[in-house]
Formats: sequence, structure tokens, C-alpha cells
Amino acid sequence: MGKTLIKGGIVVTMDPKRRILEDGAVLFEGNRITAVGETSSLEGGRDADRVIDASGHFVIPGLINAHNHMYSMLSRYMSLTLGEIRGRPFGERLTRWWWPKIEESATHGEAYRGTMLAACEMLRRGCTLSGDLLEGPNMVPGGLEHVARAFKEVGMRGILSFESSERISAENGQLGLEENANLIKKYNNMEDSLVRGWMGIHTPFSSSPGFLREAKAIADELGVGVQTHIAQSEYEVDYIKETFGAKGSVYHLAETGFLWPKLVAGHCIYIDEGELDLLAEHDVKISFNIKSNANGANGLCPVPKMMERGMTVGIGTDGINIMDMFELMLHSAYHIRLGYMNRELIPAQTALEMATVNGAKLFGIDDELGSLEAGKKADIVLIEYAGKPHLNPFEDIYSVVAFGARGPDVNKVFVNGELVVDDGRLTRVDVEKVVAEAWEQGKDYKRRIEATPISPPWKLPTV
Repeated sequence: MGKTLIKGGIVVTMDPKRRILEDGAVLFEGNRITAVGETSSLEGGRDADRVIDASGHFVIPGLINAHNHMYSMLSRYMSLTLGEIRGRPFGERLTRWWWPKIEESATHGEAYRGTMLAACEMLRRGCTLSGDLLEGPNMVPGGLEHVARAFKEVGMRGILSFESSERISAENGQLGLEENANLIKKYNNMEDSLVRGWMGIHTPFSSSPGFLREAKAIADELGVGVQTHIAQSEYEVDYIKETFGAKGSVYHLAETGFLWPKLVAGHCIYIDEGELDLLAEHDVKISFNIKSNANGANGLCPVPKMMERGMTVGIGTDGINIMDMFELMLHSAYHIRLGYMNRELIPAQTALEMATVNGAKLFGIDDELGSLEAGKKADIVLIEYAGKPHLNPFEDIYSVVAFGARGPDVNKVFVNGELVVDDGRLTRVDVEKVVAEAWEQGKDYKRRIEATPISPPWKLPTV
């Protein structure tokens, strides 16, 4: 791909010194950044094959979405009837309505077209990598390959998992473990693959302790981590207390041997101080999914207490509404400030760290992504601020980037050195075709959702 010089922009490096270069430049060759510095002094840029004038733009690392369910984008704006579940607690709505209707009625068509739709939206808005958990016991075998296909076609990075569980049966749980292992073996040793696999576990309450230990053993053998959900609802915690006799979700996982640094956990809302200490002791990584938690009226993850303990916290959209990481940075900071009644919490620099360097640390790829530094992969986003009332005037660059900018302000996106968004348009795919196919798939999906009855109260069949 030759040498590319991006020059004259405000470069927000997110490097260890958190340098901001007000007349900065980034030089990359192929898919690797070779130099970052002031435009006037950057060596090696004179013979660049391509020069991009970034004046009037912020230049930032690609944004990282820590937790998502992209297939579900087809159902986000549907008019669906809750019936007898309306007004019931979250856990009952999850197990009796969401599981059968949204997850169990989903097919490989939703896996591909829902992911295509979400990937187009996220990449267009500056998100270059997303962790993603494919849901639904009927997605296996084979569902993850459809998700991977969408990521590759759009040109976006993905850490992909299937939500393995025994909530249907032990046999379905084994299919889920095999689904994850097969994707990991196919892609993780592939040079410059945009897609990588991780093990996925649904929740601590929808699998037996033996199943959780088996999943961890496979992940350890394959050298990957596990994506999961922990303590999203009071229902989960109560179920674990009643079924397994543990004091809470994290205590249960500690007793099971399922806490370690390669565990990335979404939510972590209903946990006490002892559980916070356990998470910190085992260096568990956290995805703060505020839009999902606010939408479901679930509660607030104790992010400030996690940060006080030195834990790594990223942010995730969790399949809710608009896939805009800029919007999510603002929501994440302001909800924490409101919840703790403290306007000093989550300053703009911290919010941007959560969406960049912390996201990379979550997945153990901070040696490759998360900041603009020589030697790292060329995942780069240009945000146009010139002439835009909502982004001018400014002095606090972190504030205007993290809290002022929005996805539509993104002008260019590079992933792995390839220009995948140019002048706000995706370069690899026909977006109109993607949207048209999503409409047709969505109509079929809704018919299946409406035909699926609400389930009776659920119990784990393997204990």
C-alpha cells in the first residue's frame, strides 16, 4: 500500500505521554505506523506515495467498542408486543420474552445482515474494532462465520464470540464451545486478519460450574480470553444464590475458578465491595455498557470504585440503539457523574481513554492498537471540525473530541492501513444494498418473533 502521510491535523495520540500535536502528522507504510510528530519535523514523509491534508481535523486512534451484539440491530426499532411480560422485572423479561423471541428465533440471516448493518454504521462513525457476542442457541453451528464474513466485507476489526451456555441443554452448550474453538483456530493465526476469535460465555447463571471450567480450559489452551456478562440484574444474583449457594455472581465465579486477567465482563452492576476486590485481585477487565443499562433500568456499574482499584474499564454499546462511540463517551461520563452526584468524575480524557487505549487493553492488543505510535497498526480516524458550530471554538481538545464530536463528524477512517471511509462514505460496500437487505431480513425476522410464544418460567436444565 506504500507510504501515507496524514499532515496538518490536531493529532491526539493517546500514547503514554498523552501527547497532543496541534500541527501534527502521522506516517504509515502498509498497515504499520512508522512515525508520529510535528508536521514540520516529521522525517520520512517527503517521499510519501499519498499525502492527506488533515487541516481542520482531529486525528485520533480508531475507537474500540468493548461489548456488542450486532445481529440484534434488525430488531432495535421494531414495534413488538410484550404481552403478559409488560411491567415485569428485567430477569423475567429476559428469560421469558427476549430469549425465546429475539435470540432463539434468530437465524444465520440475522447474524450476517444485522452485523453488516451495525458494522457499516460503526465504521462510518469511527469505530474500527468491536467485541461482539453472537446470541441464540439456534445460531450454532456456523453462525459465527456469517458474523466474520460481515466484518471482513465491511473492513472492520472484530473480536468475535458465541454466547455458549447450557440454558437449552448440555448438548447445545457443547455446540457453543465448538463454535468458538473453530473460529479461533481458523482466524487467530492468520496474518493480518481483521477477525479474531475468543471464547464466549453467556452468563454465570445459565451454565453449570463444570461447563464454565471447561470453557476456560479451552480458552487457555487456545491462548485467548473469554467475553461474558456478569451481574447485569438482581434476577441473576438471586438465581445464583438459590441455585449454587454463593453470595453473589462474582463470589460464584471465584469459587468456580473463573476469574482471571483474560476475562472481559460486561455490566457488573449488582456486586458488593468484596466482589469488587475479587475482580481487581484477578485483573478482570470490564465493559461499561451504560446505554444498555439505562435502557433496561438495570442500574449503574460502580466504575469509579473500579478505577480506584486500578481496574481496566472500556465502554460498549451492547447492541442498543445508535452505534456511536462518541455519543457513548458522553453518556458514560455524564451518567456516572449523575449517579455519584460528582461532576469531577470521568473527565473527557478518561472517557477517550476508555474508548481507545482501555479498549485495546481489554482484549490484550494494546501493543498493536489503541494509540497512535510508531510500530502500531494504522487504525486512524479523522474528525472534521472546521466550520462546524457544535465543535467551535475550543481550547480543551479532549472535551471537544470526547464530548462534542459525533459519528457524522468523521470524515476518513483507516483500518489496517486501508482507507475504508472516505469523505464520510464507506469504500468497500454498497450501503444502500446493505440497508435494503436489512429491511427484507427484518420483515422475515419479525414474523418469526411474533410467531414465537412467551416461555414459561426458566430453570437451568443441567443442575
